[in-house]
Amino acid sequence: MNSTPRYPRDLIGYGEHPPHAQWPGQARIAVQFVLNYEEGGEN
Repeated sequence: MNSTPRYPRDLIGYGEHPPHAQWPGQARIAVQFVLNYEEGGEN
């Protein structure tokens, strides 16, 4: 039996070294996307 699970995707990310964007005036930006999808209806 193989104890290492096979996963077809490469999930390697930035880790401790994220990319640093150069914004004018040393500005910072925060973006958040929220998507709620509910199926069905209420009476």
